[in-house]
Amino acid sequence: MNIEEAASYIEFNFSGKVLLENPFPTSKLPLYLSSTYNFRMISYFDHDFLLIDCSKTIELSIPSLEKHVRKVKEVFGYDIEVILVFDDVTKYLRNKLIEKGVSFVVPGKQIFLPTVGRIFTEKRMNRYSKQKDSIYKI
Repeated sequence: MNIEEAASYIEFNFSGKVLLENPFPTSKLPLYLSSTYNFRMISYFDHDFLLIDCSKTIELSIPSLEKHVRKVKEVFGYDIEVILVFDDVTKYLRNKLIEKGVSFVVPGKQIFLPTVGRIFTEKRMNRYSKQKDSIYKI
């Protein structure tokens, strides 16, 4: 699961212990959110973060992601810190997320956590390998 990979990737890069909480209760969320995303709380240095796994979502747009994050914060409290977890992101989507200040993790590749104050990008040379195509509409 991407959430466990993201938690271990954050733990590895920030050299601190990340604790995975019990599965996040999604019964309060609207069906369009609970059926689209996987949710999991993590604790890192006395801060709680909600990881939202976006890997099941085929078409993503910045306005819809912002709306979904806003709805999650509305249901569970505006002080909750949200981190989006992706399998992969396009350059355009990555730039828009950074521009909007949205925290995200691509396990093994990138971390953008403005509240922690660090950005990591790892480049891999996979010119000839076929990767699954993801469609992101902005």
